[in-house]
Amino acid sequence: MKDTVSNELIEVVASEKMYFFSIQIDKDQQLSWNYLDEDFKNLLDLHHVVLDKVPYLLFVAFHEGKAVLEINTSKVTLLRFLIKDTKLSNIGSSRLLAGKLVEINDDLESSLSDMSPVKMLLSQQLVGVGVFSFKEAFQHDDTDTLRLKLRQAVPQMRLTRCNDVFARQYATSKDRLADRELLAFFDGDLEAALYDIAIVIERDQHTIISHETRLDGSKMIVEGNYFTLYDKNHWVKGVLVLQKDITDKEKAFEELMGAERLSELIKRKTGQIFFDFNAVNRTIHFSGAFEDVTGYSLEKYGYINVDKVNKLVHKDDFEYLAGMFKQAIEKKENLKVKFRVWNKTGGVVFVEASGITYTDEADCTLMVGVIKNITQEINFEEEIKRSEVRYRQIFESSPLGIFQFDRHGEITDFNARFVEVLGSQADKLTSFNMLESVKNEGVIKAIKEALEDKKGFYEGEYKAVTGKNTAIIRLHTHKLSGFDLYIGIVEDISEKKVALKNLEVISKVTASLTGDTFFNTLVEQLTTHYKMRYAFIGELSENQRQVHMLACSKDGKLEKPFDYELAHTPCEDVLELEICHILEKVQASYPKDQLLVDMNIEAYIGAVISGAHGEPIGILVMMHDEPMPDRYNVRETLKIFADRAGAEIQRKRANQQIAESETLYRAIAENFPKGTVDVLDTSLNYIYTHGLEYNDLDIKPEDLIGKPHLNKYSKDVADRAEENLRKVLLGESVMYEISYFGNDYLKSGVPLYDADGQINRILLVTQNITESKIAEREREKLIRDLTFQNDELQKFAYITSHNLRSPVVNIVALLSMYEKDNPQAEDNQLIIEKLEKSAHLLDATLHDLVEIVSLRKEKAVKPDDVDFDELVQNVKHSIQKQVDDAQAVIETDFAAAPIIHYPYVHLDNILLNLLTNAIKYRSPERNLHVQIKTERADDFIKLTFTDNGLGIDLERYKDRIFGLYQRFHSHADGKGLGLYLVREQIRSLDGNIEIDSEVDKGTTFYVYLKDIR
Repeated sequence: MKDTVSNELIEVVASEKMYFFSIQIDKDQQLSWNYLDEDFKNLLDLHHVVLDKVPYLLFVAFHEGKAVLEINTSKVTLLRFLIKDTKLSNIGSSRLLAGKLVEINDDLESSLSDMSPVKMLLSQQLVGVGVFSFKEAFQHDDTDTLRLKLRQAVPQMRLTRCNDVFARQYATSKDRLADRELLAFFDGDLEAALYDIAIVIERDQHTIISHETRLDGSKMIVEGNYFTLYDKNHWVKGVLVLQKDITDKEKAFEELMGAERLSELIKRKTGQIFFDFNAVNRTIHFSGAFEDVTGYSLEKYGYINVDKVNKLVHKDDFEYLAGMFKQAIEKKENLKVKFRVWNKTGGVVFVEASGITYTDEADCTLMVGVIKNITQEINFEEEIKRSEVRYRQIFESSPLGIFQFDRHGEITDFNARFVEVLGSQADKLTSFNMLESVKNEGVIKAIKEALEDKKGFYEGEYKAVTGKNTAIIRLHTHKLSGFDLYIGIVEDISEKKVALKNLEVISKVTASLTGDTFFNTLVEQLTTHYKMRYAFIGELSENQRQVHMLACSKDGKLEKPFDYELAHTPCEDVLELEICHILEKVQASYPKDQLLVDMNIEAYIGAVISGAHGEPIGILVMMHDEPMPDRYNVRETLKIFADRAGAEIQRKRANQQIAESETLYRAIAENFPKGTVDVLDTSLNYIYTHGLEYNDLDIKPEDLIGKPHLNKYSKDVADRAEENLRKVLLGESVMYEISYFGNDYLKSGVPLYDADGQINRILLVTQNITESKIAEREREKLIRDLTFQNDELQKFAYITSHNLRSPVVNIVALLSMYEKDNPQAEDNQLIIEKLEKSAHLLDATLHDLVEIVSLRKEKAVKPDDVDFDELVQNVKHSIQKQVDDAQAVIETDFAAAPIIHYPYVHLDNILLNLLTNAIKYRSPERNLHVQIKTERADDFIKLTFTDNGLGIDLERYKDRIFGLYQRFHSHADGKGLGLYLVREQIRSLDGNIEIDSEVDKGTTFYVYLKDIR
C-alpha cells in the first residue's frame, strides 16, 4: 500500500461518495482483495500485503472525508479510523492506535471506551454516530430463532453512546438522548424496527431509510448505515449507526414529484409501474400505477429499502425473482421476468418486469424499468385452458391446419385439416417429430424459430410425407404465451398462388405497355393463363348502347375486333352489377344474345371498366365454351385488370385531347423565341411545355412532363411563383417577374376551364427579358452617370474659371505696371512680390485640379485587408500633436465589422480628413469627443464618424457640404477641398457618404464602403 493517502483519494472521499472493499488474510498472512470498487481500486495501488498473524476479514467504508475500518470475523470486532501515513506491511498482531495495531482481548465496551480511534469517530462532525446496545448479549442463531430473540430484545434496546452531530439531528443534546429506547427513534413501529434490525444482524451491515420525530416534535428523514457489534465471544452486543439527515433532500424530491404530478398521472394512465433501483444503498423508487396494481400507497412504498418490498412477492416466485434480479445487477444485464405479487386485498396479480441495468458517473450500479400488469393476459390464457371443449370445436372445425408441438419438435396435438395438408395418416402423427421427419428446410426453420421464442414463418412448396402430393403452403409458428408449448398454423394456398402467379406474370408483361399494344397483350395473356377461349376489351359509346372492341383474343391469338349492341347481353348486366360471373349455361340466361350462340359460349365473366369519377366507360370480358370452375380468384383478378384498362383508356383519351391542343400550344410557343409556353395542372405539375428557351438552358421539355413546375426554382423564387399561380387557380390573370438560372423572366398566367366550367389547368407564358432588363439597368446607370458628370462639369468649369481667372488677371495687371526700361525702379520690387504670390496661388489651384482629375481617372485600385483598429492607430500617430493639443478623446467600436477589403490609401485619406476637420472645428466650450464604429448594412460596411464640435447649419449649406472650395467656418485655415476629395474617393469605388449635423451639437458622417474582393 502507498505510505500516504493520495491527494486524489482525499478529493474523492471529500465528495461524499462512499466506497466499499473487503480484504481477506489467509493463514499464511497473504492479503487479497475479495471485493474492491473500481474507482477505489484506481485510487490506491493495492495488490498483496503480507501481515503477521492477523487472520481477520476487513471491511472498509469511506464516507464524507473520513475513512472507517471494521474488522469483523473469528470472534473479534475492531472499529477504527484508517489513519493517514499508516503502513500495513510487516505489522504485528496488535490494536490500531495512532498508526499501530493493538490486540483486543477484553470486553467490547471497555475496548471501545479506551480506543482513541473510536473516540475520534464519536467526536467527528461529518456524520451522526450512535451506539445502540441490547440489555443482554445473545448468540447469533439461525434466522427463525434470531427473529424470536429480537422480538424480545429490540424493545429493551437503548442508545449508549452518540456524538454531537447525532444529537443535533434530533434537536437536542447527548445527555437528553442517553439511554433512549430504539423504538422511540422509530416512532414506536415495532414491526418495522424488528424487520430492519434483523436484516442488520443477519448481514452484519444494512442501510435503513426511516421517518423519525425530533424531540421538538418536527419530522425528519434519516439515512443510516448500521453495523452489528459483537462482544469477545462473538455474541451480538448491539449496533453502530452512521446516519445522515436527508430531510431537505427528500423535501426537494417531493417538490420535484409535485411538479411532476401531470407526468405521474400520465404514467398511471398507462397502467404500468415505473421503478428505479440503487444497488449501493439498496433503495427502490416506484411511480406510475403502483397503487392501482398493488393497492398500497406510494407514500409508504414510493421510496423505500428493497427488502421491504419482498413481502409483496408471492413466496413461490420469490427465489426465482431474487435470482434473476441478482444476476441482472451483478452482470449488468437487462432484466425481463414474470412473477406474482400480492395486492392489499390478498389477491394475486401477475406482473412482468423489464429493467435496464447501467452504471452512472459515480460507478454506482442502477436499474430503471417498468412493471406491467399482465393478469388479464394470464387469465385469458387460463380461460383458454378452461374452455377446452369450445377450443377443441374450433380447433377441429378450422379450415386451417393446426398442430401443437413441444420444445423437441414432437407433435402433441393436431386437427384433421393438418393431416390432409401434411399428407400423412392420423395414427402415424403421434410423436411425429417435425425436425426429424420433415425434409423441407423452410418448414424446419420455422419450427426452430418458434423454439427460440420467435415468430416463425414459411411460404413455399411442400412435398407430402408420402411423396405423392406437392402443395404450396403458408406456415406460421409461435410459442403460446405463458406455456411451454408451441403452435403451428398451416394453410394450403396452392390455388391462391396460381392466381397470384398469373396476376404477377400478366402484370409484369403489360406493365410497360400502353395504348393498343397494352390492350392486345392483355387479352392474349388472359386467354393463355386462365385457359379461356375468348377475352376482349370494349369501350362504351357515348350513349352507352354499343360496345366498340379495342382488342379481342381467341385461344391466345388476336382476333379482328368488332362492335355489338349491349341490349339483351350479359354485358348489359355488368354495367349495373360491376361484375357478372356465370359458371355455366349462359345461353339459357340470355336467349336473345345471338353472339353467344354463334360462338358456342357456355360460361361468362365480365367486369366493368370505370372512369375517373366512377362512371362506366368500358368492359373487360372472358368467355369459355365449357363450364367455368370457380377457381384462381378470377373475379378479383379480372377487376384488377379492368381498373388498369380503365386507366389506359382514360390516358388514351387524354393524349388525344392533348394532341389536339398541342398544335395550338406549339404555335404559341414558337412566337416566343426567347421564352416557353407551359400548361400546368392544379397541383402545378407540367402537362405540356415547349419553347426555344429550353435550348439555351440545356433542358429537354419532355423530361419535365409530370414533374412539379416549382422544383427548378430556389425557395424564395418558388414561394413568389406559387403565390401568383394560386391566384390563377382562383380565376385571376397574373403577370409577374422572377429570376433564375441567371436570367430575368416575365411570366403571364391565365386559367383554363373544363367542360363543367371548373379551372383544371393553367396556361403560363414565359418570356426571357434578361437583355431588356440589362439594357434598362445600363440605361438608368448611364443617365445617372451623365447627370452627375454634367453637374460636376458645370461646377468644375465654374470653379476653374473663377479660381484660375483671379490670379491670371492679377499677373497680367502687374506685368502691365512693371517698368521694363528701369528694372531698378522702386515699385518694381513690390510688383515682383505680388507676381510671386499670384503665381503661387495659380500653382496651388492647378495642383488641386490635377489631384481631382487624377482621382477621377483612378479606377483600378488594389484592395488591402484593412484592420480598422490598426488604421485608426496609424492616423492618430500621424497627427498625434494635433490630437494631444486638442485633448481629444477617440472611442472606437469595430466588433461588428473589424476588417474590410479596401484600398488602404483611400481609407487613410478619408479618416485623416474627417479627424483633422473634427479637430479644426471643435467647440471651445468642451473637450473634443470622437466616436468611430462600423456595422454591416446590406452589401456595405457602414463607417459612422461622430464628433461633438461646432456643427454645420445644414438648412443653409446642405447642398454645398461636399463642393469644391466650400468652407463654413472662418476661424481655421483650409481650402474647402478635403470633403470634396473624400466623397470622390468613396464614389469612385461605388460607395456613398451622408452627413447629419446640428449647430453647436456636433456632426456625424455615415460612410458606406463596398467590401472589394
